[in-house]
Amino acid sequence: MNNSFNPATWDRLLKRIAEKNVIPIIGNEMYKFRLGGNDVTVDQYLLQQLLKQFEVDDPTFTKLSQAINFLVIEQKVNIGDVVDTLKLIIDKMNFEFELIDELLSISKLYFYTNTTAYSVLLDKRIEAIRNKKNPDSSYFSIANKFEDCNIEKLTAPFIFNV
Repeated sequence: MNNSFNPATWDRLLKRIAEKNVIPIIGNEMYKFRLGGNDVTVDQYLLQQLLKQFEVDDPTFTKLSQAINFLVIEQKVNIGDVVDTLKLIIDKMNFEFELIDELLSISKLYFYTNTTAYSVLLDKRIEAIRNKKNPDSSYFSIANKFEDCNIEKLTAPFIFNV
């Protein structure tokens, strides 16, 4: 596989972006930031902060879901309290996500598909990078009909949360 930069390929991509034929998909791997000189994912950060909030010192947890299960099942913490704590942690987060920030700086991109639970963080980054333009968003649900939008007529960012 050739990983060298090809100006013709880049030009085609920029043309497709300008024509609104590109819809970026934002997944968990995009939510990384620098903390203490290390790249950290949001899940890793939430794991550390959640354990700290509930005064649990167990370095064996490697996934956020493991810590949540431990708190709810073993420690008998109400799931609502865990969710509320996670929301408070996320509300206080104000990190730059290099990959997301670079993507959002492409001014011709208006429609994004978000496959994570971090829609609040994406909203914050769009507002910061796009000069306070609040994004519109829609949430996918099997039970609810998706309100379609005309991508070609978008003038503000729109997020489709899956």
